[in-house]
Amino acid sequence: MLDRFEAAAQALRDAVVRTEPGVVAFHAVAEVGHPGRIHVLEIYDDADACRLHAQSSHVLAFRAATDSLVAKRRLHDVVYAGWPNAMSTIGRLREQPAPGSGEKA
Repeated sequence: MLDRFEAAAQALRDAVVRTEPGVVAFHAVAEVGHPGRIHVLEIYDDADACRLHAQSSHVLAFRAATDSLVAKRRLHDVVYAGWPNAMSTIGRLREQPAPGSGEKA
């Protein structure tokens, strides 16, 4: 199952980098010792870029491909702490533990 999730995540990342100029960063990482617990950090130029990303066809395709693989999705809106102009950048952290990983979000 993790292989299917990783393939869908790579396709999503490739589409995001190729088609979304408002995306500053898009990184997915797995916890050491818990490979089924995935965290995705997304940073956008502004709220509009974040909204467009969430509504894009590649995000909808990713959700359709991975909904059966994800035990729980949690979204957290965050901003840079203590940096100049921090409020102009929106980040979103997604935690997506895969089923069968034994992890709980």
